[in-house]
Amino acid sequence: MPDEVTFRMFLASILICTAAIRAYYGISSKRAGGRISISENKLITGIMSIVGLFGAYLLFGYLIFPDTVVWSALPLPSWLRWVGVALGITTIPLFFSVHHTLGKYFSAALQVKKEHVLVTSGLYRWVRHPMYAVLLLLMMTFFLVSANWAIGVTFLGVSAVILSSRVGKEEAMMVKKFGNEYRTYQQRTGCLFAANFLLLIIVLCLIVFAILWLMSTFILGFF
Repeated sequence: MPDEVTFRMFLASILICTAAIRAYYGISSKRAGGRISISENKLITGIMSIVGLFGAYLLFGYLIFPDTVVWSALPLPSWLRWVGVALGITTIPLFFSVHHTLGKYFSAALQVKKEHVLVTSGLYRWVRHPMYAVLLLLMMTFFLVSANWAIGVTFLGVSAVILSSRVGKEEAMMVKKFGNEYRTYQQRTGCLFAANFLLLIIVLCLIVFAILWLMSTFILGFF
């Protein structure tokens, strides 16, 4: 059976990889310049920032000082936590793919460039907001691997608010920018998930889980 250190090591590795991807493409995008800012709800942004900081405190507490978050631990079965590990590892290439496809057009804020083009390649050929979908999977990973209800409620709650407050605005922004081109794109793609995208996630997750099981059974003896 794996101990808690094993799950913390996997979660820390997933967090480091995704943070590195985000930082690299964020810096590259800012260097490209040429952005037009789109105003966001400052109250919601402020509240989400505070909640996000609390979530970061919980997450890093679990990773570094686990005794500080033991009050919200959940007795999740080991296999379910390993599903979370597999899901988290699966998000890494998906996270990279979305950022790489967007390239200089990536922005954490609701922004477009004057010379912005409509991106419909990569995962965007199936869904219009794969970034939000992958981030939602990452938040689920945090919950399952940590087996902590406070971490789950905080990060999944933030995700729900972000999705409800931003997706509509982003859609309107893209319609204003691209007009009928984007309306046509809307008709042939899903918003967050589509059959092909879900199939890809499931297949990748199963492959990763099988590799973890083989490693644990024949090499590492985690289970």
